[in-house]
Amino acid sequence: KEVCGIYLSGHPMSSYIENAKNMGSESIKTVLSFFEDDDDKRYNDGDIVTISGIILNITVKNTKNNSVMCFLTIEDMTASIEVIVFPKIYNQYYNFINKDNAITVRGKISKHFYEILKIINNNNGSSPVVFYFEDTKKYYKYSKAKVNINIALLQKLSEMLNDEDIIVN
Repeated sequence: KEVCGIYLSGHPMSSYIENAKNMGSESIKTVLSFFEDDDDKRYNDGDIVTISGIILNITVKNTKNNSVMCFLTIEDMTASIEVIVFPKIYNQYYNFINKDNAITVRGKISKHFYEILKIINNNNGSSPVVFYFEDTKKYYKYSKAKVNINIALLQKLSEMLNDEDIIVN
């Protein structure tokens, strides 16, 4: 795939399709449609979904609390998606998190967070982005993008977040 952009001997996930179905996995394309299509009422924000796929990319990060977490890019035969693995889960399953491994992930989907990431990813700059997750009480530096802090960015973010949730240093 790295040379041609397609799998010449078939998708590596094809061997796991039946297992994925038996575990209740949704296709990644189906899950992504929830994020992209405002009329898709298949899920609600915060629903738990199960997906299965091949790990294409792993970015391991240390949190400010010195815990380890990672970002995974997972691909099935329909699409790919980024998944955040928080420290508690990472510590339990890090032995299974290897590039090219087949994996089944069960997690919470967040359209709200997805929309925030879209805004951040479309605003190139030099200022780092740090998220604080209330449920885990931890800070995470977002390494995929840095932003240009300007009025337009702050206005877009304030439409989605409370003003006290946006801190500029």
